[in-house]
Amino acid sequence: MDGRRIFRTLAVSIAGLAGAIQAQAPQTPTINAPNGTPPGLQAVAPNGTPAAVTGGLSIPGGFTLAINGNFTPGFFHDVNWLNTVTSQTQTFVFGAGVFSITATQILVTIPQNLFATAVASAQPVTVTVTESPLTNFHPTSASATFTINPLGCGYFRTTAKYS
Repeated sequence: MDGRRIFRTLAVSIAGLAGAIQAQAPQTPTINAPNGTPPGLQAVAPNGTPAAVTGGLSIPGGFTLAINGNFTPGFFHDVNWLNTVTSQTQTFVFGAGVFSITATQILVTIPQNLFATAVASAQPVTVTVTESPLTNFHPTSASATFTINPLGCGYFRTTAKYS
């Protein structure tokens, strides 16, 4: 076999392997719907796991947000929090906010500064999970809506919408 033929055979093999890897990689992470089992977003609290928090409450250390769905832990990149009313944003990565990643759940500590201000009306927060299978593939993401409720709605209240 001459060098050119070996090179072509190797190139075809590498291209086939890259295609197989891409075919096995999930097209996107998914976040369960609000009525899913379990629901997509849950604010883990002593009194339940609803998908909202009341703005202005003092919760020292913040709260744990459980993001339920289908994920590939080895492809995890980050979780982004975006308050669509105030434009306040924060990105969480493993070891800096994100403390657990499994194939079905991501756990994130949401610091109090993201919900410390009392609000006059409900504020939607877009929570986005981004995965990046390999450096040469485009990152993929899934989003869901968490809610910061006004005082008087209780400690946590279940209200979530998903996209």
